[in-house]
Amino acid sequence: MIALSGIFIVLHPVEYVQKLADQQRKNDLTNVQQALSRYYHDFGKYPRYDKSSYEIIGPDNKPVAWGNKFANYMDALPLDPNSSKQYIYFAPDSSGQTYYLFANLDSSNDKDLCNKSNACNSVPKNVMCGDHFVCNYGISSSNVTP
Repeated sequence: MIALSGIFIVLHPVEYVQKLADQQRKNDLTNVQQALSRYYHDFGKYPRYDKSSYEIIGPDNKPVAWGNKFANYMDALPLDPNSSKQYIYFAPDSSGQTYYLFANLDSSNDKDLCNKSNACNSVPKNVMCGDHFVCNYGISSSNVTP
């Protein structure tokens, strides 16, 4: 099996790199999701979001930039592996019972893409996961779907 993996890397290096970056994105958002669950446990609601940057608003009522410490919940919110892309946090429910996390996956064949690689249904209008990147992958609180 290892030999087959090596053959795949040689024959399809771009696709392999894309899959690695996409797996990192999925892992990153899962880790943020776990931190949000701990936050919910402490406060009985999910954090609000900054409406201009789509960043998490921390317990100190300040936006937490991706790459910075999220209070007692993460040493650093992850950054997208591609510096021209960004993660999006969206919590539209004012009662703090719903949130969405979005990213842009590179592979157009990933089984977890929203809408055949188009924007996820819950992405706010005109919001992108980077300058020219549609938010085509999302995870959310358990009471909604991306």
